[in-house]
Amino acid sequence: MPFKYWSLLTKTISRHKNGRPLLKPKSGTFYSRAIYNPAAITNENRAHLLFRAEKSWDNCTGRIGLAVETRPLSYKFSIFSKPILWPEFDYECFGCEDPRITKIRSTYIMTYTGFGKARNGRRFPRVCLATSKDLKKWEKHGPIFDEKDWYARGTKPGGIVPHKLNGSYIMHFSGENSGGKVAIGLASSRGENFYKWRIKKNPILSPKIGGFDSKGVEPGPTATISGNKITLIYNGWNEYRTHRPGIALFHKENPSKLMCRGDKSFAEAETKWETKGMTWRGLPKKIIFAAGYIERGGKQEIYYGASDLYVCLFLAPSRIL
Repeated sequence: MPFKYWSLLTKTISRHKNGRPLLKPKSGTFYSRAIYNPAAITNENRAHLLFRAEKSWDNCTGRIGLAVETRPLSYKFSIFSKPILWPEFDYECFGCEDPRITKIRSTYIMTYTGFGKARNGRRFPRVCLATSKDLKKWEKHGPIFDEKDWYARGTKPGGIVPHKLNGSYIMHFSGENSGGKVAIGLASSRGENFYKWRIKKNPILSPKIGGFDSKGVEPGPTATISGNKITLIYNGWNEYRTHRPGIALFHKENPSKLMCRGDKSFAEAETKWETKGMTWRGLPKKIIFAAGYIERGGKQEIYYGASDLYVCLFLAPSRIL
């Protein structure tokens, strides 16, 4: 990525209220252990966050909840007392995780990770689809990909870009191959039911040797379009499982063509909320996972999960990304 572009972003981006969480776990609720990785969308200029929730002393890896901003640009949220999406079927029996959201015409479209069972009995992630007219009541449509080729060990979603490119809608997603490599792929759909997708034969973004994203990459918020470029905020991690957000640019006329990618992440885990706890390997947690994006009021808002526990917010001037 051109140095000037990356430098401008890193110099202008800031943490809202010095990184203090917008949403935190609360005892006695379905998010008593963790509340994180929020998708974001506006309705009447108020931010609506669809977040992953985990409950203490519970084997479920995730339910999806809804938080609504109390007034525009206040960054204060009211959380619905019950989840809006929860495990019901075999393909998601272990949990519903990490939603992404977009709106096409009058319909909200959520993609999320359904954790179910593979044929060998192990836990298996699949991109699943749900639709709604009001963000509260959702109709599930099940998994939308067959697992094969470079994504044979499961898939996780990115958002569906709400504008057709060359006659098709596109969606970024991550897939894991049989060797454990996690890369980002591109799927396209000509229809508007979003049940049938064509997937590019090869990934469009892979881990970079020696980079902050050397072990895996996963889409963040729904990609945005400006001029001739598609801007994808993604999340990368290294051998220490340190998660950082990065940016990759693709060509609008050829969405699988990588124009450039950042050599460095645009943010590092620094605050106590971003570095709390230990990983499953016994290493200190350093996790920033960008998941939601909104542009309004002359600002760009990047909502992220911190330490797989909290919802926090980055702010940047408009038109930087």
